[in-house]
Amino acid sequence: LDTGRLAEIAGGDAGFARELVDLFMEDAAAHLATLTAAIGDGQAERVREVAHTLKGSASNVGAEPMRGLAYALEQQGRAGELRESAPLLVAL
Repeated sequence: LDTGRLAEIAGGDAGFARELVDLFMEDAAAHLATLTAAIGDGQAERVREVAHTLKGSASNVGAEPMRGLAYALEQQGRAGELRESAPLLVAL
């Protein structure tokens, strides 16, 4: 996490920053489970939707590496091309 970005988002409130990270972790786990199923089922549009949501959530807490991976998955879903999605999912 980019702690500077997170502090900025949380307005310098450490408790709020922790709450944001906790919520992000819960949501990210659910999104990863959904992505796993969607990739396994070849549901490119669902991959695009969930990856887009995850990308935004990651950006909101300063998780830039995760945001980049989610963006790549989003693009693969948009293109309907999921053959290279499994390594990205593992990296997430």
